[in-house]
Amino acid sequence: MGHNVQVRSGSTIAKGSVISFNVIIGHGANIPPFSKIILEKIPQSRVCDLGEGGIGRLWTGTPLLPSSQTALTPEQSHQVLSNASKELVVTDIELNLKDLDDDEGSSSEEIEEELWVSSRERFLKEVSETVYRTETECPVDWLENVNLEIKALKLTENTSLLETSEAILLAIIELASSSGFTQLRALALKWKPQIDRFLDGPERSEDEVELIFKLQEFCEKKSQYSPHFSLILQTFYTVNIIKSKSIISWADELEGAEGEDKTFYDQCESLLRGLREKVTPTPAPIKVVPSQPVIQNNSDSEDNTNTNLTSVPGILEWEDDSYSGSED
Repeated sequence: MGHNVQVRSGSTIAKGSVISFNVIIGHGANIPPFSKIILEKIPQSRVCDLGEGGIGRLWTGTPLLPSSQTALTPEQSHQVLSNASKELVVTDIELNLKDLDDDEGSSSEEIEEELWVSSRERFLKEVSETVYRTETECPVDWLENVNLEIKALKLTENTSLLETSEAILLAIIELASSSGFTQLRALALKWKPQIDRFLDGPERSEDEVELIFKLQEFCEKKSQYSPHFSLILQTFYTVNIIKSKSIISWADELEGAEGEDKTFYDQCESLLRGLREKVTPTPAPIKVVPSQPVIQNNSDSEDNTNTNLTSVPGILEWEDDSYSGSED
């Protein structure tokens, strides 16, 4: 379900349906299974019954349910919904491109960038609102609800796992700033399972480094957070969201940098020094064997006349001032 959708009383939305942005499902509407409802009037859509006061149209593009099937397995349903959401996102982009084509002098790269930023900002805003609502309303079943909400947002906006983790982190940073960051650690611990859910994977180390750069970019754009960058980074390290090696890798990439990069690097100097000392192997202490007493041989044997053993700490050396023996 997209942003700003309204579902009015007495209406029913069957499983597998996807409702795009700003659609209104009116009173008493009955949306069939695996339908896609959009707002704009385009060739791949037609009028449908959305109930009293309903606004929207039925998408007539790729069918969600193959005609040869009457039901889908859970795995098929997930794939169908994922594909449907991607199509709806593309549809919105195509509509925006049509409007932007009228802007003279706009290159295709500039248009794509503008659309991407718009989608990204919308996603960050909605995740932030989800986190804020969860913290202020404190529902008993918050964990289950928030997992469903964030998964739905991720599916609708077609965001990556890294972008979803980033959105949660930025949301708790903004929320903690209202209390002077005194609640940042508690919030980080509380939301860590949700962040790990999207961040865990075979490329987590690389994703953590990228996440630090995203945090830096966030603090650059919103200057009120810049003085707290080191505190924010250290907090996420202490709750084990970001590992020490990832922080060091980020710092290695910035070493010798200038401008804003140098500012953030210098701010974390104390943290980096401690982390580098921690990960640098400490040489094992040298074990010194206590000196042994001089071994003296009081034998009257002729063979031992000029021979004795003396000690050096940890080493016994054989001292032989002369060799006495017969030569052939």
